[in-house]
Order: sequence, then structure tokens, then C-alpha cells
Amino acid sequence: MKARNARSPEAHSLKQDTENWEAGGRVHMLGVCGVGMAGVAYLLARRGWRVSGCDAHLNALSAWLLAAEVEVQEGHDPAHVESADRVIVTPAVSASEPEVRAARANRVCAASARPP
Repeated sequence: MKARNARSPEAHSLKQDTENWEAGGRVHMLGVCGVGMAGVAYLLARRGWRVSGCDAHLNALSAWLLAAEVEVQEGHDPAHVESADRVIVTPAVSASEPEVRAARANRVCAASARPP
């Protein structure tokens, strides 16, 4: 079996971009209504990022996020990532989800909690 370089596209399903989070921009989060993702969305919004997110099922955290000026949409759609500078994906969202594939194709996936 051929060894994979940690920086090769095959090494991880999504790029792990841990640099330059001070710059601001637009970040979209898949699975934003989970407790951990909602907290990250809130903190990024407070740091000046324009944050949007989606979840298969909205819950009470969606109202909290909306109050924090985080745009929240129900359901997944590849159009959600079109203008995103970064995309963060929870492990609860399948890598085969069309929205994840669109982010990967647009090379904007910044982080995934999914193990490599």
C-alpha cells in the first residue's frame, strides 16, 4: 500500500485549515445546531466572521444563533457554500452529502471534526 503524504488530497477528505482565522470573512457550518458547532458559530460571529449554518433538523439552538446574528437554514443545499470563504463540517454530516462535496470542489472546506 502506498504511503500518503499528510498534505496530499488523499490524506484527508477535507482540508484542515488552522491558519489565518483572525482575518474574518464568511464561514458556513454544516450541523450548526449541535451543541459544539453552535458554540463555535457563536464565537466566530463574536470575532467578526459572517456566520451561516444549516442543519437537517432545527432545534432551540437555532433561535439562540439567530439572536447572535448567525444565519440558520434547515436542510442541506450545495448553494449554501457558494460564497463561503471557509466551511466547517460536523461528523454528523456524511462526507457524501452534496453540500460537503460542493465545498470540497470549491476548495473552501476549512475544518472537519471527522477523523482522517
